[in-house]
Amino acid sequence: MHEVTVMINGETIKINVSRVFRGRNPVLKWYSVNIMDDDSGKQVRLFCEDQYNQEEADALVQKIQEGKIADSTGYLAEWNRK
Repeated sequence: MHEVTVMINGETIKINVSRVFRGRNPVLKWYSVNIMDDDSGKQVRLFCEDQYNQEEADALVQKIQEGKIADSTGYLAEWNRK
């Protein structure tokens, strides 16, 4: 796909996107966006401003897939521990 910049623990990281999809925490019922890094195989989880809003998460997935967002440092992000 393309590169997306994220910030994790104050460190700016470039992710070579191979896959992006919406996730949902079954306990908290929060939505997030997962980005798979093609280089490492790891996943980064981005949290939307309104974590209960599925439409916001779906829109973010679509924008990343279409290459409309290359800088997502404004979103809280963490490595997905799967």
